[in-house]
Amino acid sequence: IQGVLIGLIATLGDGWVCHPITWPMMYPILSGWVVGLILGNPLAGAAAGAYINLAYLGFVSAGGSMPGNMMIAGVYGTALTLLAGANPELAPTLAVPLGLFGIAVWNLQMTVNAAWVHRADRYAEEGNWKGVMLMNFVPPQIVVFLLNGAPAILLMLAGPEFFQSLLGQIPQGVVD
Repeated sequence: IQGVLIGLIATLGDGWVCHPITWPMMYPILSGWVVGLILGNPLAGAAAGAYINLAYLGFVSAGGSMPGNMMIAGVYGTALTLLAGANPELAPTLAVPLGLFGIAVWNLQMTVNAAWVHRADRYAEEGNWKGVMLMNFVPPQIVVFLLNGAPAILLMLAGPEFFQSLLGQIPQGVVD
């Protein structure tokens, strides 16, 4: 259940259907608190999210450049930190590489979602406005779930032991 809820947060934080409502969920300080709430420790989640948020204070996605996927960093980084039992101060170390990987996920998402625009154009030529609305809301949200939500569910299925073993692979000078 926790995996599904975190997957839902990862989906809604980057989804098109609820984006005006869930825009604040993109910020790690809020998504960290929600992930912490789901995992049973909202204060540690908020602390991890706050540390991750520090890395994105100057976040500006101008002119098509994206310095990192803040939402992926916040949701996944907080979950990883809490599952590994790591100190919240270590959260940016875990989250920033995920945010950089999130750029590739975002580009893939935008590339796949371009297909729905062409289909919506065909519906518009036919005068089928329900089809246009459908292509603007349903398939893109499914793509967001597959690229953002499903990996979060898999992350949770790996379990705390897996992430604690990963944490053990980080050199001691970094963890201390």
